[in-house]
Amino acid sequence: MNLKQSYNAESIQAFLVSHLAEVVGVETAEIDVDENLENYGLDSAQAMMIISKLEELLGFKPSPILLWHYPNIAALSQRLADESSDDSQVKDAGSGTNSPVNFAPPLLDLGAEAVLDPTIQPVGTAVSVTNPKNIFLTGGTGYLGAFMIKELLEVSDATLYCLVRASNLEEGKSKLENNLQQYGIWQDHYSGRIIPIIGDLAQPRLGISAEQFENLAANIDTIYHSAALLNYVYPYSALKTANVLGTQEVLRLACQTKVKPLHYVSSVAVFESTAYAGKLVKEDDDFHDWEGIFLGYSQTKWVAEKLVKIAGSRGLPITIHRPPLISGDSQTGICNTHDFINLMIKGCLQMGSFPDVD
Repeated sequence: MNLKQSYNAESIQAFLVSHLAEVVGVETAEIDVDENLENYGLDSAQAMMIISKLEELLGFKPSPILLWHYPNIAALSQRLADESSDDSQVKDAGSGTNSPVNFAPPLLDLGAEAVLDPTIQPVGTAVSVTNPKNIFLTGGTGYLGAFMIKELLEVSDATLYCLVRASNLEEGKSKLENNLQQYGIWQDHYSGRIIPIIGDLAQPRLGISAEQFENLAANIDTIYHSAALLNYVYPYSALKTANVLGTQEVLRLACQTKVKPLHYVSSVAVFESTAYAGKLVKEDDDFHDWEGIFLGYSQTKWVAEKLVKIAGSRGLPITIHRPPLISGDSQTGICNTHDFINLMIKGCLQMGSFPDVD
């Protein structure tokens, strides 16, 4: 039992600005309280760090899902101020309390979620593409995406059109270049073959104008879709727009005007159902069971891959890649330092202890 502390919205807002700036490595002046927290690149591990700090301040543990329901500092601060104004004692989140700071995710039927827009149908006959001239890629600002860009540029002569969230082309180009630089794989001669496409996976037509979407549909030869909102805290409802509906929009692009083969980066998480526990699962095995998949992220990957398979059954050439946990570069060792496993190992070293698990 913890005693709540009462704070007004302004105090909580100042606290959040300070700690968000510290977590994401920017100056407090760069934090806009009305900006979506997602736009600061806040991952699930960093989100939990902020939740932990809030627990120390407020005397109760807010649900991490609040970061979805109140997605900017201004809204979140007001919500927490309203909650903290009641100075009664509360139990920790997850202890069975009916406190409004806790949100129980609704029951889901993932099978019912896996419905692809019937208007998404391949136009024309699929043609084998061995030497694509123009490749559309999503996820280029992520860890895996950086190495995909490098590999595609080195094994082909193609120009890469990379979906990126940015306010303008210059910022988009800079984000892609900086991402490759941080992993030590940027080469100056890449620049002329990387074209940023300003958009948003979570928006209809990927946040691209109808004219530009049609232009891409007519000129792109192959698509690599690796982008996803990766968060182990958010529920399915918080991730669906980007991970499921975003995949549907990529499939729309792949089918429109001419058929474009799609490489989809899925996850071994599609087999997290308890139905597969202790069983050997082969690469070509289909997956039907979803009961027992509890992580919202894993649920979205299950549904999204189902959509890709439906598109494949309609005639779209698809290749599905299911990476497990991704380690560092085999030659340089450079890795994603914000990956869950790396953060856990770092924490174990810092504490001088490790979990006692089988």
